[in-house]
Amino acid sequence: MKKLLVIILPLFILTSCFGESEKDQKITQLNQELIQQYEEIKELKDKIETKETIRKFQQIAEKKKIKILEWQLEKAEDTIDTLKTQRKNLILKKHFQQKEIEETIAKEEEEEKNKKIEIPEEKILDIKFYSQAIKWDFSDPYQNFCEEASFLNWYYYLTWQEPDLKEYNEDLLKIKKIEDLVLEWWYKHTSLQDTLEFIIAFQWEEQKVVWEIIDDPTIDIIRENIAKWNPVIVPIYWKWVDNNYFLGWWPVYHNLVIKWYKDDIFVTNEVWVSRWDWYMYRRKVLMDNIFNFDEDLYPDRFKEWKKQILVLSKAENEDT
Repeated sequence: MKKLLVIILPLFILTSCFGESEKDQKITQLNQELIQQYEEIKELKDKIETKETIRKFQQIAEKKKIKILEWQLEKAEDTIDTLKTQRKNLILKKHFQQKEIEETIAKEEEEEKNKKIEIPEEKILDIKFYSQAIKWDFSDPYQNFCEEASFLNWYYYLTWQEPDLKEYNEDLLKIKKIEDLVLEWWYKHTSLQDTLEFIIAFQWEEQKVVWEIIDDPTIDIIRENIAKWNPVIVPIYWKWVDNNYFLGWWPVYHNLVIKWYKDDIFVTNEVWVSRWDWYMYRRKVLMDNIFNFDEDLYPDRFKEWKKQILVLSKAENEDT
């Protein structure tokens, strides 16, 4: 570009000084064209330089943008890691809190279970007496209603009911109907497990009482439940309990309700005896003959029957 200027300028000066011939005119025209080309080349160069500058700025901006995006991404990843750590810590905290709550509840339940209730020397539960033999009627089915009668003695006490004999008889027959049509088993010999089935069916609209079958009961377990106002149903084998009102052949298997203890005596609602709402048994005699009916071992292997009792108590949602 500089060389081109060196050539054009002298020519332009010479032309100005000596006048213009045709040849000079051509030279002048050529010079003008060269100058014009120069201007165009310069303008083009400026444009190219401008575009290059813009491109460089764009590259710089793009690099900065990429760096910003990379920084933002890194920051977002750090935030995600922080949130993950916080979530993990919250989960662990919740887990340990839940575990601590469960352990506290279990500990309280165990303490409550092992809590020794102060057992008085004597305790009486005012359970109204209802015999299985209404009006001394020991015909079928009443001669087999000891389990049903024992339950109703118990149930009326826990639910604050005192039905008359007509209403009581209706409840007995209602249970028999449940046994015949719903449970479909023979009502004459009923284990504690069978008793639970008709208890649940009898109060199907509203479960007013809850229950527990206790294995290998002791005198203290029976006394403690009575001290908690919970009467106890005891299944016995009849032969050696010294009840003179039992017939020589019946009942083979029997249920009664213990409602009072004192000294070495258990006082019962003895539902077999129509007028004995305070029938007394020696503790040892009764304890030695607790056997829960087992059809597979009936009748000769009764000594292999499990020693179990049934305890009912008022449901928690029931008013005391």
